Amino acid sequence: IGWDPKEKQIRSWLFDSDGGFVSGVWTERDGVWKVRSTATLADGSSGSFVGVYRQTDDGNYTWQKVNQIIDGQLLPNLDEVTVLRK
Repeated sequence: IGWDPKEKQIRSWLFDSDGGFVSGVWTERDGVWKVRSTATLADGSSGSFVGVYRQTDDGNYTWQKVNQIIDGQLLPNLDEVTVLRK
Protein backbone atom coordinates (compact mmCIF):
# COMPACT_ATOMS: atom_id res chain seq x y z
CA ILE A 1 0.00 0.00 0.00
CA GLY A 2 1.43 3.37 -0.92
CA TRP A 3 0.83 6.91 -2.09
CA ASP A 4 0.78 7.47 -5.86
CA PRO A 5 2.12 11.02 -6.25
CA LYS A 6 1.23 11.25 -9.93
CA GLU A 7 -2.44 10.30 -9.45
CA LYS A 8 -2.59 11.77 -5.91
CA GLN A 9 -4.26 8.71 -4.44
CA ILE A 10 -3.55 5.69 -2.26
CA ARG A 11 -2.91 2.51 -4.25
CA SER A 12 -2.16 -1.09 -3.38
CA TRP A 13 -0.69 -4.09 -5.13
CA LEU A 14 -0.79 -7.79 -4.26
CA PHE A 15 1.18 -10.54 -6.00
CA ASP A 16 0.51 -14.22 -5.34
CA SER A 17 2.88 -17.17 -5.69
CA ASP A 18 0.88 -18.60 -8.61
CA GLY A 19 1.51 -15.55 -10.81
CA GLY A 20 -1.71 -13.61 -10.25
CA PHE A 21 -1.82 -10.00 -9.16
CA VAL A 22 -4.25 -7.34 -7.95
CA SER A 23 -4.08 -3.54 -8.17
CA GLY A 24 -6.37 -1.37 -6.05
CA VAL A 25 -7.27 2.29 -5.59
CA TRP A 26 -8.29 3.37 -2.06
CA THR A 27 -10.88 6.03 -1.25
CA GLU A 28 -12.37 7.12 2.08
CA ARG A 29 -15.79 8.63 2.70
CA ASP A 30 -17.48 9.10 6.07
CA GLY A 31 -15.02 6.76 7.78
CA VAL A 32 -15.52 3.92 5.29
CA TRP A 33 -12.59 2.88 3.11
CA LYS A 34 -13.31 1.30 -0.29
CA VAL A 35 -10.68 -0.40 -2.42
CA ARG A 36 -11.65 -0.71 -6.07
CA SER A 37 -9.48 -3.52 -7.40
CA THR A 38 -8.71 -5.17 -10.69
CA ALA A 39 -7.12 -8.61 -10.86
CA THR A 40 -5.32 -10.87 -13.27
CA LEU A 41 -5.55 -14.47 -12.09
CA ALA A 42 -2.80 -17.05 -12.60
CA ASP A 43 -4.75 -18.69 -15.45
CA GLY A 44 -4.95 -15.35 -17.31
CA SER A 45 -8.57 -14.63 -16.49
CA SER A 46 -9.45 -11.19 -15.21
CA GLY A 47 -11.70 -9.79 -12.55
CA SER A 48 -12.59 -6.90 -10.32
CA PHE A 49 -14.09 -6.32 -6.89
CA VAL A 50 -14.55 -3.73 -4.16
CA GLY A 51 -13.21 -4.30 -0.65
CA VAL A 52 -15.07 -2.35 2.05
CA TYR A 53 -13.39 -1.58 5.40
CA ARG A 54 -15.22 -0.04 8.38
CA GLN A 55 -13.62 0.72 11.74
CA THR A 56 -15.64 -0.45 14.73
CA ASP A 57 -16.03 1.39 18.03
CA ASP A 58 -13.61 -0.98 19.78
CA GLY A 59 -10.71 -0.24 17.40
CA ASN A 60 -11.16 -3.32 15.23
CA TYR A 61 -12.62 -3.25 11.74
CA THR A 62 -14.94 -5.12 9.42
CA TRP A 63 -14.16 -6.21 5.87
CA GLN A 64 -16.39 -7.31 3.02
CA LYS A 65 -15.81 -8.09 -0.67
CA VAL A 66 -18.63 -6.86 -2.92
CA ASN A 67 -19.32 -6.53 -6.65
CA GLN A 68 -16.89 -9.31 -7.52
CA ILE A 69 -16.75 -10.06 -11.24
CA ILE A 70 -14.63 -12.84 -12.75
CA ASP A 71 -14.47 -13.00 -16.56
CA GLY A 72 -17.73 -11.05 -16.84
CA GLN A 73 -19.66 -13.15 -14.31
CA LEU A 74 -21.00 -11.42 -11.17
CA LEU A 75 -20.37 -13.51 -8.07
CA PRO A 76 -22.23 -13.28 -4.73
CA ASN A 77 -20.91 -10.80 -2.18
CA LEU A 78 -18.86 -12.28 0.65
CA ASP A 79 -20.27 -11.96 4.15
CA GLU A 80 -18.85 -9.14 6.23
CA VAL A 81 -16.24 -10.34 8.75
CA THR A 82 -14.77 -8.63 11.80
CA VAL A 83 -10.99 -8.43 12.02
CA LEU A 84 -9.68 -8.26 15.60
CA ARG A 85 -6.48 -6.47 16.56
CA LYS A 86 -4.17 -8.24 19.01
